[in-house]
Amino acid sequence: MGHSLTFLALTLIGADKAPEPQPAPAPAPCPPASSPSAAADTERDNAKERWRLTLRDAIRIGLGNAKVVRVVRPEGADPVGPAAEGITIAPAQGNDGRSAWRFKAEVMAAVRSIEQQYWSLAQQYVQLWASERAVDLAKEVFQREESKLEAGHGSSADTAKAQQRLERFQFDLREKISDVRAVERQLRNLMGLPPVDDRRIIPASEPTGVRVEPDWDSCLAAMMEKQPDVGQQKDALKNAKRPPASDADAALAFLPDLANLGELAPAPGETERARTDLQKNQELLKQVVHQTAHSLARFFLEVSANYQHYQTAVRLREAAAQRHEVQKAFYEEGRITIDRYLDSIAQLTSALGQEAQFKAAYNISLLALEEAKGTLLERKKITLVDGPKPARAGKKDDRAKVASFEEKAEPPKADGGDAKTAVAPKDGGKTVSFGLTIGTGPNPVEIRGSFTVAPAKKADATAKP
Repeated sequence: MGHSLTFLALTLIGADKAPEPQPAPAPAPCPPASSPSAAADTERDNAKERWRLTLRDAIRIGLGNAKVVRVVRPEGADPVGPAAEGITIAPAQGNDGRSAWRFKAEVMAAVRSIEQQYWSLAQQYVQLWASERAVDLAKEVFQREESKLEAGHGSSADTAKAQQRLERFQFDLREKISDVRAVERQLRNLMGLPPVDDRRIIPASEPTGVRVEPDWDSCLAAMMEKQPDVGQQKDALKNAKRPPASDADAALAFLPDLANLGELAPAPGETERARTDLQKNQELLKQVVHQTAHSLARFFLEVSANYQHYQTAVRLREAAAQRHEVQKAFYEEGRITIDRYLDSIAQLTSALGQEAQFKAAYNISLLALEEAKGTLLERKKITLVDGPKPARAGKKDDRAKVASFEEKAEPPKADGGDAKTAVAPKDGGKTVSFGLTIGTGPNPVEIRGSFTVAPAKKADATAKP
């Protein structure tokens, strides 16, 4: 019995696995269905089926049932075959107007919530399994003491101690069952499933125990490039970096030959407003980068701290399991009292629960670090695509006019004529008048003017070569 307990403990939560192992026929973080405790657990609820759910399936189901996204699959792809290894999603109908950065942030938050609750449920099942094992061991002790008392060489005090400790372990077991059901309901809510049905969710993916040592410079560079808050503010700064073009700049860009007309100064209010908007966006970007880098540093440190806590819990569990084996052997030989053996059972149960708790915390800190960097979706092989763009009706402005040019030769007028009228030169040149309207709205800018194109001069026949 003692050797089998140590083996199960090492198999369930002591072995290091890959970051996202595929479901395998290895022991799950709960007792086998054929064990007496598992049969009793099945009788305590109305579930008719045990649903061994992988982490990837949980994320896929949660995104598929989300209202703000829709899962996009290649045509003819098998949703449970090789094509399901990657998930492609787009904004749901009616949510296409949001920015790509906001959409990415919402999807990452949904994925993080599902995975965090998934690891919490895995932790609760390990603690439930440990509590069930404690009840089984306490039952063996109680039955042994009852047999000794009936045979005439036992004590009623030891029997009472065994019964009291058994009832305590059973009370703890009922609390663990309640905790499992509460966490499962929360996971179902995040996945868009009903709170209760005829299936009991059993996590099939095991949390990783492999140490991950992230590089700070790489994390910071990824944050500056892919974090949604930083990316959105950088786009806002990019759009505000160039103030609105002045009317003179627009005219010179449209008519490069009219550079000698002079430069029209932009409106002082528009220039000042553009400068203010630029400074405001620069300060907002600095603030966003500072806050995001602060969160990144916190999760960066939590990864190392939680791994150290997990390794300490592993050593404590190994020491508790070894002590339990020794105390059991001494108890069966009659060399120690019943209290010391029952204490070893309680300490082993507590050590198993702490190891599961810190292992789940370590995996959640890795998850939070990926979200802070903005690389969570890439890590989970989730691709975002744009939804259909809604058609936008253009707003008609009756005051807006198309720039036009007129070519006309004005006959010379007598003195006292209009001074603004262009006069044809005597040498046969050509005068061109132009009109240009820039801008829309109630106050468009109109530019008018004229210029003369002189004829080409004839070559001088007497000129020397």
